[in-house]
Amino acid sequence: MSPFIVRYHRPAPRTVEILTAPGFVTAVLLLVVNDWILKAAYGNWWTGKLSDFAGLYAFPLLWSAFLPGRRAIIFALTGAGFLFWKSPLSDPAIAAWNALGLWPVRRVIDYTDWIALLALVPAARAATVSPASGRGRWLGVVRRAVAAGMAVCAAIAIMATSTAPSYHYDFPAGTTYPILGARPAVRAFFLAHDWESTDDNLGVTADTLTGDGLRITLQDRTPCGTSIALVALDSNESDEDLAAVRLKFENEVIALLQQHFPSCT
Repeated sequence: MSPFIVRYHRPAPRTVEILTAPGFVTAVLLLVVNDWILKAAYGNWWTGKLSDFAGLYAFPLLWSAFLPGRRAIIFALTGAGFLFWKSPLSDPAIAAWNALGLWPVRRVIDYTDWIALLALVPAARAATVSPASGRGRWLGVVRRAVAAGMAVCAAIAIMATSTAPSYHYDFPAGTTYPILGARPAVRAFFLAHDWESTDDNLGVTADTLTGDGLRITLQDRTPCGTSIALVALDSNESDEDLAAVRLKFENEVIALLQQHFPSCT
């Protein structure tokens, strides 16, 4: 038998078998659809669980595809890592990572998420099935191309599932607060407390500031002082309570400003 015939009929690599398996492809597609479409539209308990199940199925399989001799370690570390991630023990690590400002991540501590560990059972079975033999040279090339694409998609989907999504909320018109302080002074006060300005000068009729996801505007009042308006909120929460956010802003920001600026002078 010629070398070409031997190569033509040899079994497909273990990596290709895993990354093109229907279960793995389905799990990756579920991650993409759920995290980029369903969560944005619904963002409820069920979408969170779907991410956990799909992620716990795809993540160890992705690593097992490239490290088949370390399957037991991969699955053990995946289970232990998920328990750590979904517990308060991971808070310092998450805070330290987010402080770098590279790729912000978040997670909600919900111990019912641990049920998703059941996904490791079928994933472990999928990682140990016997490879099927190749059916042809070009089919093998196609499968390798598909496997490479699935590996990239899986890596992106798994990382994206832990990034902090953003939801936009607009406050009702008229959510304003009068402050007895000149607008430049009030603006300087906010900047000194880690708020950021989107305006480059003080000559405009209004300033826009952002901080803690909030966007506010400062406008001159007649005859003196500044009017602060709550405009919008960008949050990681899909069911943000705007009334609670407004009350916190009043208690922690407006109250402090009223003490700092008792008059217009």
